[in-house]
Amino acid sequence: MPPMHAEQSPDESVRDNSGPVQVTRITLPPARDLVIGTLLAFSLLCNVFLYAYAKDAKTIAMLAADALQKFQTTQLPELQSRINTAEKLAEAYGLKESLEHHHYQSGESPKAVASDRRSGR
Repeated sequence: MPPMHAEQSPDESVRDNSGPVQVTRITLPPARDLVIGTLLAFSLLCNVFLYAYAKDAKTIAMLAADALQKFQTTQLPELQSRINTAEKLAEAYGLKESLEHHHYQSGESPKAVASDRRSGR
């Protein structure tokens, strides 16, 4: 093997160079520091996830309450008026007894059906 000059050497195996050789070594911190850093990173990720989850849960609850309020103010009165109209038509054409009979067969008593209708349930 021909003699190698210091400039051509890939590592510090050549000892007859005249200038300083800079060697960069990568070392890991002690195991204890790695464990602590991993635990801190995991804790931080958990906190971010839980914060986002709690924020989403609050948003879902707000949207559900808003949807219920919108239903009660817009669609519920319309449905109640349709039911009242249907009951008036059934009463006008003499079908009220057959409707009560149908509810009685489904397990409800005719008196309960009548009282529910009067109270608006």
